[in-house]
Amino acid sequence: MNNVIIVSKCLRVTNFTFNKKKYVFHFRGVYVGKKIRKVELVGDDSLNILKGEEYVLYVKIVSIDKDIVRGTIIKFRDIEELKDQS
Repeated sequence: MNNVIIVSKCLRVTNFTFNKKKYVFHFRGVYVGKKIRKVELVGDDSLNILKGEEYVLYVKIVSIDKDIVRGTIIKFRDIEELKDQS
């Protein structure tokens, strides 16, 4: 599928496999004509992504199942870091 940029708030972080975590992000909108309500992403457990923080995420979409986009995190930036740089 496609690579996309998502700006969203992390709702939950859980262990996925030995060295991976699953990150659930808030999302309300439409993607390729389908209504989406959340984004579930898998990423390395060394990523410093925290529940309640907002991020700009560069994501590879793996699937869209009903109203959930699933994918993998390619890279990300904390929005607070971007604010500090301006």
